[in-house]
Amino acid sequence: MGRTKTISGGGGTNSPSSSDSNPASNTAQKSETRIKDLLKELYTLIHNVQDERARGEHNLTNISKTHERMQQEQRVTPYYKTKLKGLYKTAMQDAEVEAELLRKALDKISEIKSIREQRRIADSDRPKPIMRRGVLMSMLQQNASTLPLWVSKPGEK
Repeated sequence: MGRTKTISGGGGTNSPSSSDSNPASNTAQKSETRIKDLLKELYTLIHNVQDERARGEHNLTNISKTHERMQQEQRVTPYYKTKLKGLYKTAMQDAEVEAELLRKALDKISEIKSIREQRRIADSDRPKPIMRRGVLMSMLQQNASTLPLWVSKPGEK
């Protein structure tokens, strides 16, 4: 009996209204799962940055120790020159890897912000309230402080 009611009229009238509300909730669910996935990726990227920073810290301490030894001897020997060149080279490589990971993390953050902004725009069907100048300035200041920095790659302007 339930089957005949669903086929005859109940299912036909409910399916368009449920499908109209379903895409909105479906897109909200998709955006929410996408944000969760991006946050997980951001979490792993941040841990990778911390690991790289810890790995590079060893080279930086070696550089400072070598500089201290050079200052104690009061002269620069070819041994220290070659040692420092090698240490600087590895430190630069570590810094480039860390900078690349930070760029990826900033991209994830901006992607999360854009998804949240799109969701906020899609959810707001009502007219926007009129805001005073001070409120707008404080919102501008807050958004300016949370904007991700643009970090150029070496040689890029």
